[in-house]
Amino acid sequence: MTLEENRYLIYELAIGIIVVLLIAAWMNPPAEERAKEKKATMGDALYVWYVGYFDDGSVFDTNREEVDADDDMWPKSPGYQHPEDDSRWEPLEFVLGSGSLLEDFETACIDLKQGDTTTFTIIPERGYGLTDEDLLVTVDLVQEFPVYERVPMDRFNETYGPNYDPAEGAPPINLTFGHFNFGWNVTVISISEDFIVTLFNDPRIGEIDTFPWPVAVQDVDGGADGNITIEHFPSVGDTTKGEFAAKDPWGAGLPSKKSFGIVVDVGTEKFTLDYNREVVGKTLHFDVEVVLIKR
Repeated sequence: MTLEENRYLIYELAIGIIVVLLIAAWMNPPAEERAKEKKATMGDALYVWYVGYFDDGSVFDTNREEVDADDDMWPKSPGYQHPEDDSRWEPLEFVLGSGSLLEDFETACIDLKQGDTTTFTIIPERGYGLTDEDLLVTVDLVQEFPVYERVPMDRFNETYGPNYDPAEGAPPINLTFGHFNFGWNVTVISISEDFIVTLFNDPRIGEIDTFPWPVAVQDVDGGADGNITIEHFPSVGDTTKGEFAAKDPWGAGLPSKKSFGIVVDVGTEKFTLDYNREVVGKTLHFDVEVVLIKR
């Protein structure tokens, strides 16, 4: 065999080896590449980023820090809660088919691969259910309260007990404190033998700053049977969360004693508070990105 023939043989062998290596690499990609091609199936553990939002585009939940921080690009729903620490900013982990999330959320992730994104919608019937009408509370925009209020001792103690020493047996006459809801001065003026406490409500005309929305005293009739007239000025989206939640008179009146309501309607004479969970009765939209699939 000549030198040139040997040279061609070496070239052919080298090319053959390269082809074999390429075929092997194509048939057996690195584990990282294989993971990217793996489709999510039942029983897989998925790690995902997500953004949940309502029909109006307002975000009700997310684990993306950049979405939480940008209220201009991603406006938040009235019930959205910004986290107090950074523990929320990590992919959501769940097992497909475990039932730990909404069924339609898990179903939408089947056959996705690492790096895939998807957008899907979940109707109320498939999400958190329809609105419970019993948790809708209608309130008069204009309300009247007596200047002189008579309450049983047990109800007085339940509402105003911390304002005096219970060891005294009864509040002292002329004890003055702030009204539980409205903040104006209230004074004990008498206690009957059957333990009925008479209170004198002493508001001033003008705005009250104890509500989550503007409220104003419009009129005070100071007679023995006089009334105090107040008016509410809420806007759709106002909520009872925060400090007011602890003394919310409407949520406390519900059998389940709710403390978070959202103003969902304001009419000419009344407004409506919804004490359902914010996601109840709503169509939910999700943007999801698969970060990792473990099998």
